[in-house]
Amino acid sequence: MTHLTTRPFNSLQHDLNRIFDNMLGEFQTGTRTESWAPMVDVAETPDAFIIKAELPGVTAEDVKINMQNNVLTLYGHKNHEEKQEDKNYYRVERSYGAFERSFNFPSVVDSERITADYKDGILTITLLKAEEAKPREIEIKAG
Repeated sequence: MTHLTTRPFNSLQHDLNRIFDNMLGEFQTGTRTESWAPMVDVAETPDAFIIKAELPGVTAEDVKINMQNNVLTLYGHKNHEEKQEDKNYYRVERSYGAFERSFNFPSVVDSERITADYKDGILTITLLKAEEAKPREIEIKAG
C-alpha cells in the first residue's frame, strides 16, 4: 500500500490560495497593475517583414517604435479609464500600463524604409528588405 503525503496537496492549496487572493485584490480595487504586452503576428514576404500588433484602447500618440542594431522595439502605454464612483465593477480583465516588445531581425532589413500604419486598434509595421537581400533569378547562358 502506498502512503500519500499531504505535502503536494498543501503546496497546491497554497498556490490556489495565492491565486485567489490576487484575484480578490483585483476585484476589490477594480484595477490591474501588472504590465502587459500586445499580441503580435510577424510574417515574412519575399520583399518585407510585417508585424501586426493589437493595441485596443491605445492611441497612435501613445506608441513609439525604435530600430537599433537590427532590433525593432515597440513600446508605449495604455491609460486606465478614470474611476467613476457610480460604477460597481464585478470583473476587470483589461490590462493597463506600460508595454514593450522587441523583435530581432537579420541585417537584411533596410532600416531607412520602415513604415508604420495604425487603424482600428491594429498597428502594422512593414520592414522592407534591402535590395541585396531579395532573392533574384540568375539567367543561365547556354553556350
